[in-house]
Amino acid sequence: MTSCDIRMVREHQGHSISLQGRHSLERSGRGSIQLDRAIPVHERLRIQVQAFHGYGENHIHYNPNQPSIGIGIPLLQWM
Repeated sequence: MTSCDIRMVREHQGHSISLQGRHSLERSGRGSIQLDRAIPVHERLRIQVQAFHGYGENHIHYNPNQPSIGIGIPLLQWM
């Protein structure tokens, strides 16, 4: 199975935005797009908002086209 992932990240003054696109490169044409936004609230606290649309966000909803929106607090700073 062949696939392609592209991710772009932009950070500025503690704010970060990331866009990730995936495509299976198969005849099915299945893919997904994910947008993440992290907003600083306090010195070491950020709120993260995530929007997802497409296939394969998790193994439970792998086959249906599943749009979703989530809000959370990151426990670790990855970037």
